[in-house]
Amino acid sequence: MTYAEGPTNAGVGSDHSQRSRGVVGLEVAELGHDEVHGLLSDFLAEALDETQAARVAGHLRSCASCAKDLMTLERTVDLLHSLPGQSAPDSLRRRLLAIPDAEQATPH
Repeated sequence: MTYAEGPTNAGVGSDHSQRSRGVVGLEVAELGHDEVHGLLSDFLAEALDETQAARVAGHLRSCASCAKDLMTLERTVDLLHSLPGQSAPDSLRRRLLAIPDAEQATPH
């Protein structure tokens, strides 16, 4: 299964907009599926503040679809980290690094 296929072969998150918001059970404002989906990368990277992370975790406990999306994202990140690294040739690196300088020198 690919990330694009998702758990239902209709694309990951394809049914999020059709679902209504569910009660998370925390004493803070609930998060909807689209909001959680937008925070999954930061949640996975542990880049959310404690309150926001708790809100996302609460939603994930009560929403199997969003939990599957997180699992798919985790697998994708793990797969990407397992790929071998490649260094660009020095000539290409120099050309790419020179692009911002060339754009600044060009009058608009």
